[in-house]
Amino acid sequence: MLVGDSDIDWVDTNELYNPLTEQERAIVEMKQMGLSKGEISERLGISQQRVRKHLRQAKLRLEKNE
Repeated sequence: MLVGDSDIDWVDTNELYNPLTEQERAIVEMKQMGLSKGEISERLGISQQRVRKHLRQAKLRLEKNE
């Protein structure tokens, strides 16, 4: 399944889950389900800025493990 954020659409998270932290994985999964960054931040009780940071970090971790 591909991540639903325009920054990281190319990432196949089913193949590369291991390098992600639990928080990053949860956020990526919520993006895959179609939730917005605002909805994710509300569900997790964190800021939208933190959601964006986790998505960027997930992208970097996944790129490193290609």
